[in-house]
Amino acid sequence: MTASDQRTPRERYQAVFAPRPELDGAARASARRVVLGTDVLTLLAAVWLIAAPYVLSYTDTGLGIDGYRTDAAAGALFGLAALVRLGHPFGAIALRVGCLAMAAWLVVAPFAFGYGGGTAPRATANEVAVGVLVGVLAAVSLRAGAIGRRLS
Repeated sequence: MTASDQRTPRERYQAVFAPRPELDGAARASARRVVLGTDVLTLLAAVWLIAAPYVLSYTDTGLGIDGYRTDAAAGALFGLAALVRLGHPFGAIALRVGCLAMAAWLVVAPFAFGYGGGTAPRATANEVAVGVLVGVLAAVSLRAGAIGRRLS
C-alpha cells in the first residue's frame, strides 16, 4: 500500500479538487484568451452585420422595418459592446448579457417584422445565423468571464 491509500476519502477528495494556486494563473490566462477571442469574433460579426445588406443585396425586405436597419442597429450595438469588453475582459457583465438578448432579438426580428419580398430569405438566413453565432459567443464569454473572475 502506498501512502496515498492511507488517506481518508475526504483527504483524497481535497487533494484532487482543492484550489491549486500554481494552476490558477494558467486557468485565468486561458479564460482571458477565450473571452478576448469571443469579443474579437463578436466584433467581426458586427462588421459583417453592417456590411451584409449591401454585400447580399437585401436593402428592401418588404413590409415593416427593412432588414438593413435591424442589421445596422444590431451591428453597431454588438461592435460597441465588443470594443468596450476588449478593454475589460472579466468585467462588463451587463454588456455580455445585453449581447445575448440582442442576439435573441436578431433571431426573432425577421419573423416579428414579417420580412417579405424577393430578398427576404437572404436577410432572414443571415440574421438568424449571425444571431445564433453571437448568442453562442456571448454565452461562452459569460462562462469564461465567470471563471476568470472566480480566479481573480
